Amino acid sequence: MRTGRIIYYSDNIDGYTHAIAAMVRQFKPERIEVIFLSGPMIGSAPHRGREQSEFVERLHKRLADLGRFAQAYREAETVEIVPKPLLHDRVSDLFDGTDILDVTPVPKKLSVAIVAESLKNRTSRVFTLDWLARREMNKELFIGQDAYDYVDLTRIEQAATLRRSFSARANLLLAMMFVILLVGIASVLARWFPELSLANELLVAISVAVGFAGLVVAVRGT
Repeated sequence: MRTGRIIYYSDNIDGYTHAIAAMVRQFKPERIEVIFLSGPMIGSAPHRGREQSEFVERLHKRLADLGRFAQAYREAETVEIVPKPLLHDRVSDLFDGTDILDVTPVPKKLSVAIVAESLKNRTSRVFTLDWLARREMNKELFIGQDAYDYVDLTRIEQAATLRRSFSARANLLLAMMFVILLVGIASVLARWFPELSLANELLVAISVAVGFAGLVVAVRGT
C-alpha cells in the first residue's frame, strides 16, 4: 500500500487540503497519515485522540467543499486519511512506513531537519507545495486549475550538495576503516613474517592520520 504522510503544525486547514490534493494528484497514495508529534519540536499539536480525529474529520469536510470546484479535491476525498500520533519528536521516526512525506505546513527550521535526515539515511522523499500562481483578493487557488509546483526538497540544488557531502564522509570513513584493517592484519602477521614488521610503524602513522581526518570531518560536520 502506497502511504503518504503530512505533518500537523498549525490549525490552518487549507494548508493541508491543498497539499493533500497535490500529493494525491501526483502519487495516488491509498492512505494518508496526519502525523501528530509530541514534544518541543511541534508545540501545541492536539494530543488527545478525539481532537486528532476531529481535525481529520474537518479535513474530509473541507476536501468535500473544495471538491465542488476542482477534481483534485474530489479524488483526495476518496483516499483514506487517518491520524497517527508519535509519542516523541525524533525526526527519523517520521519516515518509518511511508513513501512520501509532506512538510508543507511546517516551518523552515523543521523542514530542513527533516530533509537532512532523509538525505543522510536515504529514506522517503520530502515534498512541499509551492504556489506559482499569484493569490488575488477574494480568489481561491485550486490544485489542478492554478499553477503550482509540488517540490521534492531532496532533489533541489542545496540538497544535492548536502547529499554529496554525506556520501563523501561515508566513503572516507569506509576507506579509513579498510586501510586500518589491512594494516592491522599485516601487523599481526609480522610475528611470523619479519619482513612485515614495517606494518607496526605504518599502523601507528595511519592511526594518527585517521584520528586527524576524523577530527576534521567532525568539525566540518558541525
